[in-house]
Amino acid sequence: MTVNLDVRDRTWITHTEGFLAILRQQSPSTHASFASLACALSIVNERDEDGHRNVPSIEVQKNIAILRLRSLASRAPLLLSPAAMKPRQLEVLKLRRDVKKIHVDVCLMQPDLVVHTLAILTASLLIDIDMYLKSTFDTTNQYGKLSKFIRNAVEEIQAEAVVLLDRASLSTIDAIRLSGPLYAAMTATPDRKSSFRAILWRIGEVGKVPSAFRLVSIYRYTALKRTNETKAEDNGENVKYEDVLAGLIITSQLNG
Repeated sequence: MTVNLDVRDRTWITHTEGFLAILRQQSPSTHASFASLACALSIVNERDEDGHRNVPSIEVQKNIAILRLRSLASRAPLLLSPAAMKPRQLEVLKLRRDVKKIHVDVCLMQPDLVVHTLAILTASLLIDIDMYLKSTFDTTNQYGKLSKFIRNAVEEIQAEAVVLLDRASLSTIDAIRLSGPLYAAMTATPDRKSSFRAILWRIGEVGKVPSAFRLVSIYRYTALKRTNETKAEDNGENVKYEDVLAGLIITSQLNG
């Protein structure tokens, strides 16, 4: 099996962009197989901030959260990276407000692999933002709460991975579904990086998922706060949220 380990490769993201572009041009009823994602795209494109609260489908709500977080996460490095020009504090506060809204929505959803992954990403991004705004944020109660929230989500993802890997055979679909969540868990808990890398590698071998091997070779640069001592390293390890979110968009369509 040929595996592309280039951390700069954007094939996964490029395919996702093309897929979303096609769905944006269609009405939600055009593609029954992707109705939830198409409906979510329609709501997000209309910038309807509260309309999704009346949508009964949990799948639509999850897709809305993924799409909105994907948009916000692409802005975060531009604002928070040590290499970026110093932004206005108002811009960072707006980013925090929008991420917090998604985080609250995610906390109200029925837990599953996608929800746990979104919980890790939103909580991690909130920590990055708050650390940027206040260098001593890691001494606050809110930091402790967010950190505990992340640890709980990580434990749930790891537990589900263990159950699936203990089966006689691991389906390719289950292996694909696990890859993104496990990568998010790994980036959120650097002290457990080795164990998650081992799990991802096993998923790649048993489930025959090339992307799992690629995820083993990369590691998200989490120190986004701006300090004089810290410099953003362009060494291939500065993997953005978009990698995991692009994977969630695609794998969320495997529920049917």
